[in-house]
Amino acid sequence: MRSLASVLCASLLITSHALGLTSELKATPGLGSERPTLGDLQQQAERGVASAQFILATHYATGEGLAQDYKKAAYWYRKAADQQNPDAQSNLAGCYGLGLGVARDDSECAKWARKAAEQGHAGGQHLLGSCYGLGKGLPLNNTEAAKWFGKSASQGHVLGQYNLAVCYAEGKGVKQDYVAALAWARKAAEKGNREAQFLVAGCFGLGRGVPEDLEEALAWSSLAADQGHLNGIKFRDLVAAKLDPKSVERARARAKKVQLEIRSRQ
Repeated sequence: MRSLASVLCASLLITSHALGLTSELKATPGLGSERPTLGDLQQQAERGVASAQFILATHYATGEGLAQDYKKAAYWYRKAADQQNPDAQSNLAGCYGLGLGVARDDSECAKWARKAAEQGHAGGQHLLGSCYGLGKGLPLNNTEAAKWFGKSASQGHVLGQYNLAVCYAEGKGVKQDYVAALAWARKAAEKGNREAQFLVAGCFGLGRGVPEDLEEALAWSSLAADQGHLNGIKFRDLVAAKLDPKSVERARARAKKVQLEIRSRQ
């Protein structure tokens, strides 16, 4: 039977999930608080309004109100990005990172992520950290990765928080610190990130950064497992086998409570 430690170590990897595009169609400067019509957006985008170009691009990227078209999304993201719109720069980086609407190009991904990151954009900072941490478009540099994950995490970016936790857990780019790893993982876990929930479970299950608590480990691994995390399922089952039925029941109640708290914040 696999040990708790082996299951945890098999899953701790820096993730670049944020290479995806944002689906938030939020009010942006220059367009007022009301959501404009698609016709108005098109007109304003063609007149060079960067915020309209960004929102129009996101409609194309998500297929909301328009036929999904990544080429048009990338085209309008580029128009807005050239005007220093950090949201567009971050999403254009995502287009290049995934090859959506443009040829995949890790160097272009890193370039546009940096432009957004240097303007303080949390998503761009996470993307830039991922480029450094994965050695994509930039030389592998764990110190730089941890630095940019830290900037992103401090702004509340969920994947920045998770990846910073991984850096602390593995001592990549920072001194290994399980207390810090648990603290950052928990912030992301409480937002519903399954990778972070699994990491929190591992900390409690192995007593890393916190006294061992198998009930908490079972609760957090159950949350990850419920979202289809394969190692979370294995970890949950291993922990459950070590507990008596009453402890399992308490852990399940704890997981249910945390899930309700997460949903109430979403």
